[in-house]
Amino acid sequence: LEGADDNPGVFLINVAAYFNATWYLLLSVLYEVCATIFSAPNLKLSNDRVGLTRSAILLILFIVIHAVGNLHVFKGPDDFNGYGYFYVRLYWTGFGLPANIVEEYILLSVLLHVFVGLKRTWDMKLALVKTQGLNALNLAISGLMLLTFMTIHLFQFRFGDT
Repeated sequence: LEGADDNPGVFLINVAAYFNATWYLLLSVLYEVCATIFSAPNLKLSNDRVGLTRSAILLILFIVIHAVGNLHVFKGPDDFNGYGYFYVRLYWTGFGLPANIVEEYILLSVLLHVFVGLKRTWDMKLALVKTQGLNALNLAISGLMLLTFMTIHLFQFRFGDT
């Protein structure tokens, strides 16, 4: 990019460089999220991290959208109920489950992420457990704790009695 290395002038930082870096970061995250949705290569089992990384990016995007949506609670009960009603109206489903298509896609992404992560942990870290002890399994243990929390959270708030 032309001019990105110029003297920032009165600013202490190069604003154009930070703007360009933020723009390309957003474009790359958008590309990876779209690649999780629209790419369908043949299933192959390998130790490649692409599937795990893409599902993680999609899940982080979901968590950010979910957290921003939960901020509706500060606007009052009517606004928060409207936010909940919006998701009830998305009720087209492809598998006949009591969930909409977005929830089914997130569930499939979570299951893919869990199973690929457990397989990678099993393949890559099993030899390290003999030398490093349980410290080699920190990521797997924290992932299982997060999965337990998410299961309880869903049964309390999504499928619980209201």
